[in-house]
Amino acid sequence: DRQLMENSAKITKLCTDVQSVQNAKEDLNLSLETILLQQRELDGKLSQIEQELSTQDRQEALHPADAERKKSYDIAEDMNTQLNRMTERVRDMVLTLNKAQDPGTGASNPITQITKILNVHLQSLQWIDERATELEGKIEELRRERMKREHDQDRLYGSKPK
Repeated sequence: DRQLMENSAKITKLCTDVQSVQNAKEDLNLSLETILLQQRELDGKLSQIEQELSTQDRQEALHPADAERKKSYDIAEDMNTQLNRMTERVRDMVLTLNKAQDPGTGASNPITQITKILNVHLQSLQWIDERATELEGKIEELRRERMKREHDQDRLYGSKPK
């Protein structure tokens, strides 16, 4: 009898657990449906934004100076990325050589000489990187000034047809 009572209690607990799992499954299904609806809504918004960007790109194509400026900016950005990579590689090489250098061999050691040369190269690359960053800032400043002047000119002479 005791075994039947214990099994009955286990079955009751199992039924309760199954009901809990079913409730959790229903909640999960509702959450998945909500996520699916949100994803569809997001897809719609993304499509709308892509269309707006496409229209905006066509409008920008009408302004050759803007396209040229964007191209110059992209080139400057690419150069900055390349310089950063080169700087990191040179820095890694210098660190490796510094670790390999035997401190007791003096300035006549070829590794010491190479390390000095690479340190100078690293400093040069860092200087170039700083100048590239300054140049990017100046380009951005010029872009803002041009936009301000165009805005002022539009106010004075009327808006441009788009």
